[in-house]
Amino acid sequence: MAIVLTAKDFSFLEQMLLAGGGSDQAHGLIRKKLDEARIVFGSDIDPEVVTLNSRVRYRINANPPEERTLVAEPGHEVRGMTIQLGTLRGVAMLGMAAGEAVMVPRRDGTIETLVVEAVLFQPEAERNPDPIAEIIADAMPQRTSRGAVTLLSEYRLRRRSPAANGDDPGPQGPSAA
Repeated sequence: MAIVLTAKDFSFLEQMLLAGGGSDQAHGLIRKKLDEARIVFGSDIDPEVVTLNSRVRYRINANPPEERTLVAEPGHEVRGMTIQLGTLRGVAMLGMAAGEAVMVPRRDGTIETLVVEAVLFQPEAERNPDPIAEIIADAMPQRTSRGAVTLLSEYRLRRRSPAANGDDPGPQGPSAA
């Protein structure tokens, strides 16, 4: 599992570590995350990675999935709707991608498995929409057929998926030779 953090999220974890408090388990988890993380700009983070203020569907062990928004500040917590970064689960899911699982220590010493099933909303992805998809959407008539909407959705999905080998194949068509 690769941990990917925005510079902002990395900074929040550093502040938590420097502020002290919390359990030894939390400090260990934060330190591990800071040591192993790959830091990226918010505009470059994959939309499937959990960042602060992301809406996440996750599952603990074999329990039914839950949906929560990961918040940094204790004052922003709403019971049943948010999960605070200061919790072991919150620290564990930050930087994880959809489909990844991690073992999380509990305060009672047992271990639970946290699986990120989906990132339903990520603020960085909303701030950085695909410019080409926006141009296509703007050029479409107000009333579109279902097929046109499906084509636009498929285009957006393809644009978010990197090439299999990470290399742009370049222009396609007959060669100039």
